[in-house]
Amino acid sequence: MKQKLLLLFSAAMLTALLFTSCEQDNGGGGGSGGISINALDCVGVTFSATATANVAYNGTAAVNYTGGNGAAYAAGTSILSTGVTGLTATLVAGTLANGNGTLFYTITGTATVAGNASFLLIFGGQSCSIVLVVH
Repeated sequence: MKQKLLLLFSAAMLTALLFTSCEQDNGGGGGSGGISINALDCVGVTFSATATANVAYNGTAAVNYTGGNGAAYAAGTSILSTGVTGLTATLVAGTLANGNGTLFYTITGTATVAGNASFLLIFGGQSCSIVLVVH
Protein backbone atom coordinates (compact mmCIF):
# COMPACT_ATOMS: atom_id res chain seq x y z
CA MET A 1 0.00 0.00 0.00
CA LYS A 2 2.82 2.41 0.89
CA GLN A 3 4.51 1.68 -2.44
CA LYS A 4 1.33 2.52 -4.35
CA LEU A 5 0.95 5.80 -2.45
CA LEU A 6 4.60 6.67 -3.06
CA LEU A 7 4.22 5.88 -6.77
CA LEU A 8 1.03 7.96 -6.98
CA PHE A 9 2.69 10.87 -5.16
CA SER A 10 5.75 10.67 -7.44
CA ALA A 11 3.56 10.69 -10.54
CA ALA A 12 1.65 13.73 -9.27
CA MET A 13 4.87 15.62 -8.53
CA LEU A 14 6.31 14.82 -11.96
CA THR A 15 3.12 16.02 -13.65
CA ALA A 16 3.20 19.26 -11.67
CA LEU A 17 6.85 19.79 -12.57
CA LEU A 18 6.14 19.24 -16.27
CA PHE A 19 3.27 21.72 -16.30
CA THR A 20 5.39 24.30 -14.49
CA SER A 21 8.32 23.93 -16.88
CA CYS A 22 6.04 24.17 -19.93
CA GLU A 23 4.75 27.54 -18.73
CA GLN A 24 8.17 29.10 -18.16
CA ASP A 25 8.81 32.43 -19.84
CA ASN A 26 11.49 32.06 -22.56
CA GLY A 27 12.03 35.79 -22.39
CA GLY A 28 14.76 37.27 -20.29
CA GLY A 29 12.80 37.92 -17.15
CA GLY A 30 9.36 37.96 -15.69
CA GLY A 31 8.47 37.40 -12.10
CA SER A 32 6.71 39.89 -9.91
CA GLY A 33 7.88 43.46 -10.41
CA GLY A 34 9.73 42.48 -13.61
CA ILE A 35 8.97 42.87 -17.27
CA SER A 36 5.45 43.55 -18.44
CA ILE A 37 3.84 43.96 -21.87
CA ASN A 38 0.23 43.98 -23.06
CA ALA A 39 0.62 41.98 -26.29
CA LEU A 40 3.04 40.49 -28.82
CA ASP A 41 2.46 40.99 -32.57
CA CYS A 42 3.69 37.72 -34.09
CA VAL A 43 1.66 38.24 -37.28
CA GLY A 44 3.74 41.32 -38.09
CA VAL A 45 7.13 39.64 -37.53
CA THR A 46 9.91 40.59 -39.92
CA PHE A 47 12.95 38.44 -40.66
CA SER A 48 16.32 39.84 -41.70
CA ALA A 49 17.11 37.05 -44.16
CA THR A 50 15.49 34.35 -46.29
CA ALA A 51 15.91 30.76 -45.09
CA THR A 52 16.88 28.00 -47.51
CA ALA A 53 16.94 24.26 -46.77
CA ASN A 54 20.42 22.79 -46.26
CA VAL A 55 22.00 26.26 -46.00
CA ALA A 56 23.15 27.62 -42.64
CA TYR A 57 20.82 30.38 -41.47
CA ASN A 58 21.91 33.33 -39.35
CA GLY A 59 19.26 36.01 -39.06
CA THR A 60 17.09 38.11 -36.80
CA ALA A 61 13.36 38.18 -36.14
CA ALA A 62 11.84 41.51 -35.09
CA VAL A 63 8.62 41.12 -33.07
CA ASN A 64 6.64 44.19 -32.05
CA TYR A 65 4.91 44.51 -28.68
CA THR A 66 2.54 46.95 -27.01
CA GLY A 67 2.36 48.20 -23.44
CA GLY A 68 5.97 47.83 -22.34
CA ASN A 69 6.89 49.01 -18.84
CA GLY A 70 10.48 50.19 -19.45
CA ALA A 71 12.10 47.27 -17.61
CA ALA A 72 15.42 45.76 -18.65
CA TYR A 73 15.50 42.07 -19.58
CA ALA A 74 18.26 39.51 -20.04
CA ALA A 75 18.86 37.28 -23.05
CA GLY A 76 16.35 34.46 -23.27
CA THR A 77 16.65 30.71 -23.37
CA SER A 78 16.94 28.78 -26.63
CA ILE A 79 13.67 28.12 -28.46
CA LEU A 80 13.82 25.16 -30.87
CA SER A 81 11.84 25.31 -34.09
CA THR A 82 8.96 22.93 -34.66
CA GLY A 83 7.53 21.75 -37.97
CA VAL A 84 10.76 22.29 -39.85
CA THR A 85 13.44 21.58 -37.25
CA GLY A 86 17.12 22.48 -37.01
CA LEU A 87 16.76 26.17 -36.14
CA THR A 88 17.05 27.91 -32.77
CA ALA A 89 15.78 31.35 -31.74
CA THR A 90 17.17 33.30 -28.77
CA LEU A 91 15.91 36.59 -27.36
CA VAL A 92 18.49 39.39 -27.46
CA ALA A 93 18.86 41.26 -24.14
CA GLY A 94 17.46 44.78 -24.01
CA THR A 95 15.15 47.26 -22.32
CA LEU A 96 11.44 47.56 -22.97
CA ALA A 97 10.06 50.85 -24.18
CA ASN A 98 7.49 52.60 -22.03
CA GLY A 99 4.71 51.78 -24.47
CA ASN A 100 5.28 50.10 -27.83
CA GLY A 101 8.55 48.61 -29.04
CA THR A 102 10.31 45.68 -30.67
CA LEU A 103 11.93 42.50 -29.37
CA PHE A 104 14.76 40.95 -31.36
CA TYR A 105 15.48 37.23 -31.58
CA THR A 106 18.58 35.78 -33.24
CA ILE A 107 17.81 32.68 -35.29
CA THR A 108 20.57 30.27 -36.25
CA GLY A 109 20.96 26.73 -37.52
CA THR A 110 20.29 24.67 -40.62
CA ALA A 111 16.91 23.39 -41.72
CA THR A 112 17.21 20.22 -43.81
CA VAL A 113 13.82 20.48 -45.52
CA ALA A 114 11.62 23.23 -46.92
CA GLY A 115 8.46 24.26 -45.06
CA ASN A 116 7.42 26.28 -42.01
CA ALA A 117 9.69 26.58 -38.97
CA SER A 118 7.60 27.74 -36.01
CA PHE A 119 8.86 29.22 -32.74
CA LEU A 120 6.66 29.62 -29.65
CA LEU A 121 7.54 32.94 -28.00
CA ILE A 122 6.64 33.56 -24.37
CA PHE A 123 7.55 36.95 -22.99
CA GLY A 124 6.19 39.16 -20.23
CA GLY A 125 3.22 36.90 -19.64
CA GLN A 126 2.20 36.94 -23.33
CA SER A 127 2.73 34.25 -25.96
CA CYS A 128 2.40 33.69 -29.70
CA SER A 129 4.14 31.82 -32.49
CA ILE A 130 6.26 33.18 -35.32
CA VAL A 131 6.76 31.26 -38.55
CA LEU A 132 9.90 31.39 -40.71
CA VAL A 133 9.31 29.99 -44.19
CA VAL A 134 12.19 27.77 -45.29
CA HIS A 135 12.56 27.61 -49.11
